[in-house]
Formats: sequence, C-alpha cells, structure tokens
Amino acid sequence: YLLTRHCSKSQGRLVEIHHLSAFSEGIEAVLHNAEYIFLFDSLFFKSFSDLGAGNIKTLKGCWIEGCENMEFVIETNDLVDSSERGIELEILWISNASSLRSMYSENLRLGSFQNLKCLYLDCCPKLLSVFFSSHLLQMLEILHVRFCENLVALFGDYVEEHKLPNLRTLRLWELPKLESIGCIMPSLQSLEVGECPMLGHMLSSRHVPEKLEVLKVRNCSELGNLLEGLTPDNCKLPHLAEVHLWGLPKLTRIGIESPLLRSLEIGDCSVLLHVSSLTDMPEN
Repeated sequence: YLLTRHCSKSQGRLVEIHHLSAFSEGIEAVLHNAEYIFLFDSLFFKSFSDLGAGNIKTLKGCWIEGCENMEFVIETNDLVDSSERGIELEILWISNASSLRSMYSENLRLGSFQNLKCLYLDCCPKLLSVFFSSHLLQMLEILHVRFCENLVALFGDYVEEHKLPNLRTLRLWELPKLESIGCIMPSLQSLEVGECPMLGHMLSSRHVPEKLEVLKVRNCSELGNLLEGLTPDNCKLPHLAEVHLWGLPKLTRIGIESPLLRSLEIGDCSVLLHVSSLTDMPEN
C-alpha cells in the first residue's frame, strides 16, 4: 500500500529492513545508495544516526513502523553541517513508535527538513507536538496526525505565529488533548478533523484559508466555532465545495459564505442555529 501510493519502483532505489535487532556493517553499503527506506519492527533503530549520517544525505522517503526504541527522528549530532548537506527527505511516515518523544533531540539547524512534503504520524503516544517551529516545514504539503494521545499542539513554540505556506492537506484524528491547530495555512485545500474533544475552534478568522475545498469535522465535543473571531467581512471561503459536520454538540453557527457549495452533511449538532450562511451572507 505504501509503495504503490507514494513510491513506485521506477522512482528510485528502495531498501526494506524487517525485524533487525542490531545494525550490521553489510547493510551500510546498501543504505548508502538507497533513496527510499522501509524500517519495520527493528529494535536497533533509535534515530537516523543509527543508519549513519552519510547514508541519509540523499534519502527521499522513509517509512518507520513498529520501531519501539526510536526516541527521535534526528539527533543534533546526526548532522555536521546541515546547511551543506541537510536531509533531503520528501516523505516521512512514522507509525507505532511508542518511545518517540520528539522529532529532534535539541536545537535543529534550519535546512534539515527543507524538502519535506509529506509527514504522517500515527500512534506515537509520547509525542507532545509535531515540531517546535513551523520554520522547518516550509515545503510541507500533506500533514496527517492520528492516535497520538498526548499531543497538545502541532507546534511547541506558543509565542511564534506559525505558518505552513504550502500545506494543502491536513488530517487530524483521535487526538484527545489537542486544544488548537494554531497555524496559518494559506494554501490549504482539505481539512479533516475527528475525535478531538478538547479542540475549541478550528481556525482563526484573521487568516482564513481561502483555497479550502473540503471541510470535515466529526466528534469534537468542545468545538464552539469553526472560525474564531468571525465577522461578516472575513467569513468567505469561495472554493469550499464539501462540508461534513457530525457530533458537534456545542457548535452554534457555521458562519461561512460558500457560493460553490455542492455537498452539505450535518448530524448530531444539537444547538446549531445558523446553517444558511454557507450559501448566503451570515446574519449580523
């Protein structure tokens, strides 16, 4: 599934490592030429440093699943000079990483994730935030985060105003401690959020994602507003075509003008009062 969806055999050199408890020297020569690596249930792997810094300079895609000893993706000493040879990852998929505490151990040099386009995080119970700063993810286009039970925020720096200028798809699922998304996403086209009971609002009306086409929200019991600080002047989503809202008991109004809306599904939103604003200007 991962291979066919993200990386066909014609795209580059691929290595799969399964159930390896110790790193052997014979693998290093193979890794040195690899562009895509799949790591499954390999206990030796704690961070990229265990693959050798020289082996990951040209790595474009990495899938890590069930590596329960992994604490960081990158440790600071993984990169001698990231400005010259930053990791060239475009795809990073991490699943069932029970020990993952952070994406990197300490202050990370700019450039280390400069080409990352797709990031998937699944079942990482110790992860508190995805990244400290959005500055490291300026090329990111797809972000999926699910089943990370202690994730409080996407970014750990609460002072900085975070921005992901190229993000097109954001999917957040079953994050019971997530309180806000807290990010400007001007290129966002698809937003799906589900089972996030602490989430109070989706986005700030100061930075409406005007390119948004799909909005799906399910079972967020504290969600009172889709857009925080909504006014008639900042509620326009001209490209929004599909809206699904389910299990939002505190949502009182939608408050969005969307002239191109084709599909609207609403269920279990017991106090929702204003629905017509999706096709008409909201009431004052």
